[in-house]
Amino acid sequence: AGQIFDHHFVEFTYRNKDTNEETKLYSQCRHQPNTWSPQGQHAYGSEGNCSVPGSIQKVGTSTKRVRAPKSLFGDSYVQEHHDLIAAIQNNEKYNEGWHGATSSFTACLGRMATYSGQVVKWDEAVKLGQSEFPKQLAWDAPAPVKPDADGNYPIPVPGIYKAY
Repeated sequence: AGQIFDHHFVEFTYRNKDTNEETKLYSQCRHQPNTWSPQGQHAYGSEGNCSVPGSIQKVGTSTKRVRAPKSLFGDSYVQEHHDLIAAIQNNEKYNEGWHGATSSFTACLGRMATYSGQVVKWDEAVKLGQSEFPKQLAWDAPAPVKPDADGNYPIPVPGIYKAY
């Protein structure tokens, strides 16, 4: 129920500008209540593959499994908060803005791709994509999407929904 898909599965392709080699990142998530709901990413490149976050499996002549560096607080999402607090306490610069912005837009690209059923490219989405910013910033502003006469909200349909 609602306006989001129950699940998303997205293949992201990153091209190395110097070597023209590609790295693939596969991302999945699920939102339906009372169901198996794993979330995760797995990357494959010319040097190996890894779960993100998690372990790395090298390819080629080595099949050695290498663990990602353990964070002091176990969970990388908790670790980043401790790093921020430590920087504030020590009066150090700490800027994760670029990472936050690019990861958020990457998630938007994934949503645009699953909703449209099309290949969505970063530069085209920036240039041609729809604005999700509210037309009016106010507590009493009208909702940007309203239900139909039956109380149902519009749902994106791949092949019909346009990413841009």
